[in-house]
Amino acid sequence: MNQPASLPRRAFLTSAVGASLAVCLRASGSQPVGRIKLQVSQARSVAVVNDQIIVAADRALVFHRSDGSLIRQQAMPRPVRAVTTDSKGGVVVTFSDQIARVSDSDALELVGESFGRNAALTGIAVADDGRLFAADSGQRVIWRLDALGNVLGSISPGGAGFTVPRAFFPITWQNGHLIVAEPGRHQIQRYTADGLLVGKWGGHSRTLEGFSGCCNPVAITSTPNAVITAERGQVRVKKFDAAGKLASQLAAPDQFAPLVVEEDGDLFGCEGGLLDVAATNDGRVVVLDRSACEILVLS
Repeated sequence: MNQPASLPRRAFLTSAVGASLAVCLRASGSQPVGRIKLQVSQARSVAVVNDQIIVAADRALVFHRSDGSLIRQQAMPRPVRAVTTDSKGGVVVTFSDQIARVSDSDALELVGESFGRNAALTGIAVADDGRLFAADSGQRVIWRLDALGNVLGSISPGGAGFTVPRAFFPITWQNGHLIVAEPGRHQIQRYTADGLLVGKWGGHSRTLEGFSGCCNPVAITSTPNAVITAERGQVRVKKFDAAGKLASQLAAPDQFAPLVVEEDGDLFGCEGGLLDVAATNDGRVVVLDRSACEILVLS
């Protein structure tokens, strides 16, 4: 788990239609209201700001409008592992070992120091006051930093750290708390900004109310009143209230392109997350399907 991460070549075949950018409108309800085909080799993370969908893919950030039209691409010096936005609409990214901000002029500003060769910063969240939280699945901790990138401490349950694969470690910020998914325990946990555990819910179950498989959920995001989760295996996107009560299933397995895996890797092998999720200001949910390299926009 502590070896440096290496990203494999695209390792899948899908039945997704066409290689060009397209948006396919579908029926309302639980079906996607939009589907955006990405012209990239490997996509890793998704975020939303205003009416823009931001995808970390290859060595770039790719910006789309919610109708699927391509706005621009911004080259990155290294592959971006996670992307999010702050309360002011700023873009924050992680490389494997370091955090960076993207300015309005597309300048890249490194934040703080490197976390070392054993780090794998696969999750990032920003508090309302600008404090940063970096989920390090390589070292199984969450780093707490101030807005300038100075380390304030870490969250590491029981001293041994979180039970997570190296490829994904989902976190998000909601209503003054850090929301953490611990896939190995099939749990959602709520922490204060200072790292105090104040609540948890979830469990290993084949029912819709729980999370099945070896490591789920693989991705989370939040709205002011809900937590959105994504699962691999029996691929599902679900909505829970803040207390962990299931509100609805937003997407079911038949809404995702079939996948044939050719080789293992930290995104597409047995430890791969395969999905990422983000929420828009008006409550829509955006799902990145890494295996098909496409975006689903759910109502």
